Amino acid sequence: KKPYESLSKYLERTLPGEMEAGKSRGKATADIMFEYNKEPDREMFLPFIWGDAGSPASGGGGGDPDADAYLAAVTTAGGTTDATIDAAVQTLFVDLKIAGLYSKLVSFYPLIGGIATSNRINGNSNTSYDLSLFGGWVHNTDGMISNRTNTYADTQIIPATTLSATDNHTSVLYQDTGAGGGGYDGSGPAPYLIHSAKRALEAFNGSAIMSGLGSIPNFGKAFLVNVKENNTSAFAGANLNGAGYSIKSTKTNAATTVPTSSWTIGKINTVGFFSGAQYWFVTIGNGMSQPEALDLHDIINAFATAVGRT
Repeated sequence: KKPYESLSKYLERTLPGEMEAGKSRGKATADIMFEYNKEPDREMFLPFIWGDAGSPASGGGGGDPDADAYLAAVTTAGGTTDATIDAAVQTLFVDLKIAGLYSKLVSFYPLIGGIATSNRINGNSNTSYDLSLFGGWVHNTDGMISNRTNTYADTQIIPATTLSATDNHTSVLYQDTGAGGGGYDGSGPAPYLIHSAKRALEAFNGSAIMSGLGSIPNFGKAFLVNVKENNTSAFAGANLNGAGYSIKSTKTNAATTVPTSSWTIGKINTVGFFSGAQYWFVTIGNGMSQPEALDLHDIINAFATAVGRT
């Protein structure tokens, strides 16, 4: 490895050249990480002192420190990872930072480890926003599955005190389980994201912001993002069933009403409707531009692909 340079700095320095060569962000990042992690040439008479904290035998993280902290929290909670998941998490954190998105995420949930205690962990180490899980969630290596009967997860995030009314976003990557219902308008197989991916988000960001999404197929998968850029502009983007990401709806003069109850995943708080979906990834945080929302989609989709959530 290259102890003189962190992985995030190494990627930041080398990624532009790799992408200029025609590679996708994901391919370029994977190639760079492979090069970074190559075993260095060994000197025949390399000095070595047993117990030296700076020696190669001393162990330690060696990756992005925030990714290392998240992976450590997952395993401490009893979750299981492997080399593929560890590498995908490292790439996820580095890509989010390079794109300038990591600092915008008040909370994000990669949902790894395969059990409730690991899936509930907020990726940025702010334990105040670890999920509180209710009902009969099913947990597996793909994330967590709601049952449309009594499952929901409280994010502990109260928008009125945590987020700005004029600068915020939520996103979800999920697969419909065929359990039925749970649409962003109260019907159809889309998930209830935060309250719901339509009703509460529209209350926050203006009427009909999600209306341009169109239908989401049964047993389909989708990435949905809702963004409030500023006091007068909001937009919704989606990738529905692998058709490709695009902006589906925009709105000006968006509402500035801020909910005062904590946001939940999988349930409309005020109505009691529950989702039936496999949740793969969720983010909540500050606003972003339309190009940044595309970057967020690409980074999350690359992570999901790397860990087999396709």
